[in-house]
Amino acid sequence: MELARAEAIEAKEHKLTENKYNASKMKVESQIREDQRQFEKEVTHQVKKELISKVQDQRLVAEEEIEKSKLKKKEVRDQIHKEINEGLLKRKEEDLAELRKKEELIRQIRELEKIPIIRTQGFDPTETAGHGLLNEMSLAELRERLEYEKLRRMAEAENKREENRKFKEEKSM
Repeated sequence: MELARAEAIEAKEHKLTENKYNASKMKVESQIREDQRQFEKEVTHQVKKELISKVQDQRLVAEEEIEKSKLKKKEVRDQIHKEINEGLLKRKEEDLAELRKKEELIRQIRELEKIPIIRTQGFDPTETAGHGLLNEMSLAELRERLEYEKLRRMAEAENKREENRKFKEEKSM
């Protein structure tokens, strides 16, 4: 019995040692898992921190770009306003110069209107002289009659030549 008791005590001690070993093993494994979780948590935290930093940097860069864009747009707007104002000033000067020209022309026209003009009646070749003569005719009518007379005389001369030619032919036969 003593032997059984000793074996029982030894078995109990062995069991206690084994339990302590298993407990310490479980503690170590638990500690390793806890360390692993802590490490993963820190890595995740670090990654998130870097992501936040990047996002903030991007926001700052975006704000700077927006500010640059605003400045550029302001410069363009100022340039356009300057060009428009210069154009308006130039247009105003051109309009003023044109107004002066018009006023000068009006002044010259008024000066010309003050000068008396001797008006002569234009010559109309279809009008008669108006002297009241019976055979009075216009220049156009006179030219027409002259042309008709020339044609009549030419035809008469041609007829005479033809008669002479016929007469010569009869004589020569």
